[in-house]
Amino acid sequence: MEVNDDQNNYTPLKETITLEQVYSNAIFQIGRTTSSPKSNHSFRGIIDEVRLSSVVRYTSDFIPEKRLKSDEHTMGLYHFDENGSKILKDASGHGRDGRIVKARWVQIDD
Repeated sequence: MEVNDDQNNYTPLKETITLEQVYSNAIFQIGRTTSSPKSNHSFRGIIDEVRLSSVVRYTSDFIPEKRLKSDEHTMGLYHFDENGSKILKDASGHGRDGRIVKARWVQIDD
């Protein structure tokens, strides 16, 4: 996973997240933490593309593609272009669709 600064520079996180952590019986959430059952730490920003991979893709700063693509290492790929739908479609071909909860859809100019 990567973080984005104000100048659109993307930097990989230093910690490793295993596929078992992502695709276990637990709920995996994009844009929200569940550190406490009483807290609601939602991400305030725009999430446009998310790709979960079985390999390390980046080892330094990078400029991402406008639209990510699936390959043999892609475990989940989410474009977030469902236009108000409550279903987040997995574009990787693995069928790991998700549910969109409490999102506000906004139009982004390309």
